[in-house]
Amino acid sequence: MRRGSIVNKLILTVDATDDNYMPKRVAVYGGEGDDFKKLSDVTIDDNLIGEVCVLEDMVLHFPVIEVRIEECRDEGIDVRIRGLKIKSSCERDLGLNADVFQSNNLVRYPRLQGTAPEVLYKRALVIQRFMILLDSVFGTFGSSLGLQPRDV
Repeated sequence: MRRGSIVNKLILTVDATDDNYMPKRVAVYGGEGDDFKKLSDVTIDDNLIGEVCVLEDMVLHFPVIEVRIEECRDEGIDVRIRGLKIKSSCERDLGLNADVFQSNNLVRYPRLQGTAPEVLYKRALVIQRFMILLDSVFGTFGSSLGLQPRDV
């Protein structure tokens, strides 16, 4: 995965008419090197024809996303996936990267080291959103007074 990208949805397209080639249980792992963490484990309905979401709403970047077909229908040994779709966002567009909040990056801020990286990241997003809203209010308020945004 491109650095900074976060998976919003990972979708597989399957077809129940594929008989024993149809995946029954899919696990998704994320990580880097030998350090992989199970992110989801999904059982797929035997009669499904279409899309199934196997991963969604991630908050951290994982350099590698691995999809493992754990089991096929009727104890099949091969699998047929009709499609794979990844919807992701890029944190760089927000000027923020969740990797910044990992404990090894918080050496300068010892009080933050005991807080979960996901919590710190979400707090930073809330603060950033607040600043955008505040800027839009001051921009409107300042322009009514004849001030430029840089003067406020």
